[in-house]
Amino acid sequence: MGERCAGWFLQRRGAAVLERNIRVTDGEIDLLVELDGLRIAVEVKTIVGAGDPLGRIDAHKRDVVYRSAAALDGRIDRVDAIGVELFDDHVAIRWVPSL
Repeated sequence: MGERCAGWFLQRRGAAVLERNIRVTDGEIDLLVELDGLRIAVEVKTIVGAGDPLGRIDAHKRDVVYRSAAALDGRIDRVDAIGVELFDDHVAIRWVPSL
């Protein structure tokens, strides 16, 4: 659910979602998008209720995400993160370009 919300959020800002859940040797890229001519690998963290989903991305997870992005064929210009908080009546999204 969080990845769908993040994809929609980025599309509303002009991004094209190229692929979802790309498995590579070192891990997975949640979303691959293109925005303003840049190919961006996006890590999505989702929680139910209030909190800080982006706080779950520690140094080790950042390293895994960067290695996964490097393993993709083709050019990756940037790695971003999106935190998604799911509530009963709404969704809160925070986007951090250049993780």
